[in-house]
Amino acid sequence: MRVLVCGGHRYDDWAFIVSVLDRLHARRPVTLLIEGGATGADNLARRWALARGIEVATYRADWDRYQHRAEPIRNAQMLREGRPELAVAFKGGRATAHMVTIASAALVPAPKTWRLSGQVGAV
Repeated sequence: MRVLVCGGHRYDDWAFIVSVLDRLHARRPVTLLIEGGATGADNLARRWALARGIEVATYRADWDRYQHRAEPIRNAQMLREGRPELAVAFKGGRATAHMVTIASAALVPAPKTWRLSGQVGAV
């Protein structure tokens, strides 16, 4: 399954990302992980995939060319070119919310995983 991961640049809960992605992978093997090349959730998801021999497609925001529009443009590119079957969202800010919105509009399921005081993820 082609899985897109998004989340905040400051997201640092490695154990939770591993838990969510391992459960997902056990249910339906992840064949491609699509991520935005940023620090935080993207980097942790990339590490998870590489440790399991899963192919990774990285789409970096082109800040020099697009400035403040770089993340929304990159998000659209990730959907269009990556063709994910699922978009898993870890806690983040506006760019994460944008990714969830456009994934949902493209009919790509986009569960949010953030937890509230000890709650286990939704995926």
